[in-house]
Amino acid sequence: MRVLLVAPDQQGVDAHPEVDLITSMHRVHLLQGNVPKERLYNDVRTSEYDIIHFATHSTEQTLALSDGDSLTPEEISQIARLSKAQLLFFNSCISGRMADYAVRHGVQYAVHTNVELDDEESWKMPLAFYRFLKDQMDTGRCCNFVEAFMAADTGDGIYGLSISHTLVLNSITVLEEIKAELEKQNVKMKTIQKQVYVMGVGFVVFSSLMLASVLVFIAF
Repeated sequence: MRVLLVAPDQQGVDAHPEVDLITSMHRVHLLQGNVPKERLYNDVRTSEYDIIHFATHSTEQTLALSDGDSLTPEEISQIARLSKAQLLFFNSCISGRMADYAVRHGVQYAVHTNVELDDEESWKMPLAFYRFLKDQMDTGRCCNFVEAFMAADTGDGIYGLSISHTLVLNSITVLEEIKAELEKQNVKMKTIQKQVYVMGVGFVVFSSLMLASVLVFIAF
């Protein structure tokens, strides 16, 4: 799993625990320390990632970088599209609106927070999420972000998962196509069963007639 981990130096944010944990499990390119907007754009212009992970401060409408720079929801979505990232992980405070914007503008999935994060606890959810993704890969399975999130989430409402409406509609379409094919196969199976039944009945009748003929012949 290719992860771009963006962890600019920010007062009150200790990203070292999650940086160490994620880099131990996945192929991580780390942008840490001084991370202005230009450095981030230069990176995604030439590199592709599966996930972009942000460990920083945020408000409902901006994500903090270095040198007073910040990213708007529009810029975050643009960066995700440039890097072809399938998932954004906002390990930053109150990031639900930015996540919802991202999945409406080209990103498939976005993990976000619904509250102010406790810095000392903020590494736990990412650890579990990336651990479950690694387990999927180690067993030869395709990565399932929804399954990994559901397994990692504690259900306390701190984190949420936004999913692209297009992806949901495509999934529904696929399920409907599978259902239609199964129904078609079921009709075929019922037709075959009916044919087999008719053939079986015909065979029994024919055998009975043959047996009756033999008995008549013996009697004479």
